Amino acid sequence: MTVSIYEAKTNLSKLIAQVERTGGEVVIRRHNVPVAKLVPYRSSSEPRTLGGWGRV
Repeated sequence: MTVSIYEAKTNLSKLIAQVERTGGEVVIRRHNVPVAKLVPYRSSSEPRTLGGWGRV
């Protein structure tokens, strides 16, 4: 789904509920240019290591 900044501001609670319920994403546009994405939060069960190499 894609919405304008005005629509996102006006309907933020509804958009958050929709993303939470469906797991989908909402792209937010300014003057028809995508500037942000509202996505569901997914917590990681494993801690991340910087650089992906672990201990060096």
